[in-house]
Amino acid sequence: HQHNAISFQLLGTCSISEFSNSAYKESIRVHNDLVKKNRVVMSKIIDVLKLCGTWNLPLRNYDESSNTSNKDFFLELLEYNKNVDPLFQSYFEDVNVFKDTSKSMQNQLLDCILQVCRESIAAEIRESSFVTCIVDTTDLTSSQIVMVLRYELKGKIHERFWGVFNAENTI
Repeated sequence: HQHNAISFQLLGTCSISEFSNSAYKESIRVHNDLVKKNRVVMSKIIDVLKLCGTWNLPLRNYDESSNTSNKDFFLELLEYNKNVDPLFQSYFEDVNVFKDTSKSMQNQLLDCILQVCRESIAAEIRESSFVTCIVDTTDLTSSQIVMVLRYELKGKIHERFWGVFNAENTI
């Protein structure tokens, strides 16, 4: 009752736009802080993926049960980051939106990284004068094909992995 009585007394004396603008600005600030935190966390997760790729470490082990003593490299490196960085640890404790570190999430992130790499390669190829496509299989019985693009850019030769594809028709 007291709150309503005060609100009635203030009715018409304060501009609603001032309150709504400050609330709107606050909501934008909170949103931007969350986006910034999400980007930091996602950057660390992507760094872990890149580290595993650089050192040819498998992301997953054959035993993926939760009670195994030999966890995945990916999950172990994330745990290490959680122990080193309190912001990273608090993110996984507090947030409900993205805390998934499953195979499907790893695959989605790898697909995103591949897409960014392919866009970068395509941009370089558009500037290049010469392009060669190298296609090979690992052995004669394989139905998978590996594609590598080789091109000249500013006087230097570049070879870039493009992908592994399933062959539709094999002999």
